[in-house]
Amino acid sequence: MDETVNVQTVVRYWEASVQYGCMEMVRTCHDWLAVNLLSHLPDHPARLRDIPPALMSDLVTSPDLFVMQTEFSVYVLLRLWVFLQLHPAWDGEPQEAVLQSHKYFQNLSQASKGQTEYFLEQEEAQPYLPVFRNIRLPHLINHHMDVAMLVSDRIVPDSWMSSTYYARWMTLLRLDSGIDKGPQDLDEETFNRECLRCGRTLNTDGQHMWRWTGFNSGLDLIVTYDSFRLTLKRNIATDHEALTSTHKKRHVSYRVTVVSMNDQKQPIYRETSGIKQASLGKNEMVTMLELDPVMTVFPLLLSFNFCVSTPLITPQVQLVGEIYSQQSQEGRGLLNPIL
Repeated sequence: MDETVNVQTVVRYWEASVQYGCMEMVRTCHDWLAVNLLSHLPDHPARLRDIPPALMSDLVTSPDLFVMQTEFSVYVLLRLWVFLQLHPAWDGEPQEAVLQSHKYFQNLSQASKGQTEYFLEQEEAQPYLPVFRNIRLPHLINHHMDVAMLVSDRIVPDSWMSSTYYARWMTLLRLDSGIDKGPQDLDEETFNRECLRCGRTLNTDGQHMWRWTGFNSGLDLIVTYDSFRLTLKRNIATDHEALTSTHKKRHVSYRVTVVSMNDQKQPIYRETSGIKQASLGKNEMVTMLELDPVMTVFPLLLSFNFCVSTPLITPQVQLVGEIYSQQSQEGRGLLNPIL
């Protein structure tokens, strides 16, 4: 069965394997979907519709999910998936499905104006709650257009977002003040739970250089692929107009995984860096991963996981109080004047 796993069979195989306890086949189907969910399934709306909520929840939670572009792509995919599930008779082109899903939720929000209703608070949304509970909300608010769409869709309730806004703002303040210079010695469980997932597809060999759009906690991280090597640079350039941290060192935890696939979209070559730690000075660059030039086949799917700040577990009121007390005793105020 492994050799015949593809977009047409994967969900049926997964359901049969769960029913009969074939756990190895369950993992095979899950791994296939983790790689292809965002890069391939949107081109097959009928097959995307087939994915049951339990399986989708596991996929969205997985740190091994190959997220194409940024984390917001996961939200857009889930919006499309819910639309397809709510409209089982809908049949059309993939691009039309994306547009229709956007229009559907926009129309819902306009119909309920003044009533502050959110889709996930309605009865018909109950099967989808566990799935949306597993999206990484802090990573959905890194771009102003993403935030605007998230608010206007009125899918995710405000009550879910308030703590997210607080934690995100507290994290940024800690980074800006220098209390936090980035994560160090994160255990695997914490890294997998907290990391930002992003990625892209390289269709051809050659030199490729890029950054992901959106605010990245003051870091302008540039990834370069060249000669079967992936590098990461902390860029400090005067021509980059986004807000950029000027701290001497910033710590970054990362993992990069690459996959080449056959015609069935089955992985035939996989390479991963594992979880790595880098302390980057200004304009400093590190090698993330060396690829096997013989085994690498294009197109090449790249999955990146980043942690650029120390996870905020609890409100840091006590810590702020301790810093204020220490600075008062040393005769310094909280303001840092430029002399």
